[in-house]
Amino acid sequence: MTTYEAIHKHAVSTLLLLLLILLIHYTSCSNVRILPVKPVTVYSTKNQLCLKPPEIRDRLNKVLFVVDKSGSNEDQSDLFGNVTLGNDPEDKRRADNIQSFLDRHRTEPYYRWGFIAFGVNVNNAHAYVNDGSLTSPTFDDATAMQTAIDTHRAVDNDGCTPYLAGLSLARLAIEKDLQDHPDEDSVYNVFFMSDGKPNDTLPAIGNSNCGDISTIQDVPTDPYISAVKNLVRTAPDRIFFSTAYYTLPANDPGRVSAKGLEYMAKAGGGKFVDLENNDSLDFDELLLGPRPESWIMKRMVIYNFNGANCNDGSRGADSDADGICDRDEIYYNELFAKNLPDGKKFDPVNRNSIDSNYSDLFSLKFKVMPTAEGLRNCTDLEADKDFDLLNSCEERMLSDSQANGPTNEWSKALRTLGGGTADARNPDSDGDGFLDSIEFFTFGIKSAAVNYTNIFNRYDGGITGETILAEQRHPRSPESFGPENTNLKVTYSGFNAEGENCYNIDLKSIAVFDTKAVSLEQASNLGKLAHEKSENVILMYYIMTQERNPNGKGYLFYKYQTVTHPQGFSHSLSFENFIDYKIPERY
Repeated sequence: MTTYEAIHKHAVSTLLLLLLILLIHYTSCSNVRILPVKPVTVYSTKNQLCLKPPEIRDRLNKVLFVVDKSGSNEDQSDLFGNVTLGNDPEDKRRADNIQSFLDRHRTEPYYRWGFIAFGVNVNNAHAYVNDGSLTSPTFDDATAMQTAIDTHRAVDNDGCTPYLAGLSLARLAIEKDLQDHPDEDSVYNVFFMSDGKPNDTLPAIGNSNCGDISTIQDVPTDPYISAVKNLVRTAPDRIFFSTAYYTLPANDPGRVSAKGLEYMAKAGGGKFVDLENNDSLDFDELLLGPRPESWIMKRMVIYNFNGANCNDGSRGADSDADGICDRDEIYYNELFAKNLPDGKKFDPVNRNSIDSNYSDLFSLKFKVMPTAEGLRNCTDLEADKDFDLLNSCEERMLSDSQANGPTNEWSKALRTLGGGTADARNPDSDGDGFLDSIEFFTFGIKSAAVNYTNIFNRYDGGITGETILAEQRHPRSPESFGPENTNLKVTYSGFNAEGENCYNIDLKSIAVFDTKAVSLEQASNLGKLAHEKSENVILMYYIMTQERNPNGKGYLFYKYQTVTHPQGFSHSLSFENFIDYKIPERY
């Protein structure tokens, strides 16, 4: 190359560089939005989590006695003066044993008591622990149980042996208790005591005919076995049905009648005891509880509430965790200036800039935008009960759409049990494992929090809504995945010696942003969202359900960790000190 050619080439290169600089300068001064600097990505190492059964702290032991009051408990004389000894004329086998059991446990705070007598007034059953009616059984404290025992002693033994009447009232007692106390973690031990075969397959005629005596068969179609199984199905694995046979050996030498009660205990998953010559019965030996069971992870999510989807398709800092990135809050003040309430403006460090009851994304969608339907007047504000970062007003704003599940049966169950809408006591109203707030903040549409099928919707590049939620991608650019997103891998790693399912948790990266400081008051008084400048609030949670009921509501385990931009996590994730919340099965 000649000297002239070299000088010419250098001049051309310099000219092209100057033109490029000018082009960049004029482009940056135009209306084209310049993408922000990429957020810092931080890393953590792999962890293993094994799902232990939720800790039993407040489990209530609800004991229900279903006791025979038939006339065979008393001594009987025939026309010729022959006396047949009663099986329990002095109530040693029934009331005395129940009294001893009550005395041992009457001061324990986690016991509740119920008492049903069957055979009274020939073929009836009465609840001696009730809510005002003998046919309205309940569970109550030791004082009510003492009154029930005293009532039992005072009522004569002169009835028949109507097993089905006693079983029906026992089932009603548990059904009512589950409905009246949906938040209580209860185990039900039913102790059924009788001295003879049942005789209520045919109705009694008059006051003396008790109907035909039935021999209980160990088959599912037997009416007594069916009644026990229907009782236990009311709350599977939480009801244990045990039986006691206390007939004197002289009145049943071959212990033939005992078999029926033994079959009933087998059907009820409980224990059977035959007192024979022994007056004493230790009910503590019959107490049963749930076996340790296997749990599975429905979903784990690690979510940065200080990162939000911006209007230009990127992700940016959201200092006040209101679902709107900081620079958009300033932009919306200009874009929607005519629609803003007098004196109100979006503030990047105030989660409730427009309305004190609603975080700013709600105000934007339902009050400020031209298409807004209006925020509901909320006069009964309640704080976040289910730990999904939505208060009662916000939950109700998302409560019009009907939940859709992957099957018609699931949809029906969602609508029947939870109303099918965003619910203030269920952080994951649609059962897909994503908190209601995360769904709304991601898609910004009203049905997001209750429409299960959103996670299966496909976006550009074949990306599903599930991936968008899990990886904090932007719905406007779903195929884009990089340092501004979350890269979390959760894989099943087998089970341990305790039979617990274990998972490898590998957080490869999560984006943190340079935020502004937000005080407690500015964070809707949600202490977990308040933070200093450059800090990010990271939510780590998982929802676990019973392996036998994978679509159940289960438990939410959650914790918050504050990390600093740009350092991020300084150590591996810790799976200690999670807070657990049992999602009610019924509400």
